[in-house]
Amino acid sequence: MTPGGMRATASRDRGDEAYTVGLCNQVLGEQALIQHRFDWLSGAPERDLNTN
Repeated sequence: MTPGGMRATASRDRGDEAYTVGLCNQVLGEQALIQHRFDWLSGAPERDLNTN
C-alpha cells in the first residue's frame, strides 16, 4: 500500500471512530473522553504492591 493510501485509510478510520463516538454521545446524552489514556495501560512503572 502506498503512503498516500495509508493516510487515506487512517483518515477514514478516524472519521469512522468520530462518527461512532458521536452517535454514542447522542444516545447516552454524555460527552466521551476522546483518546483518553490510562497510566496503567501506557507502560508506566509499576507501584510496589508488597504489603509486608
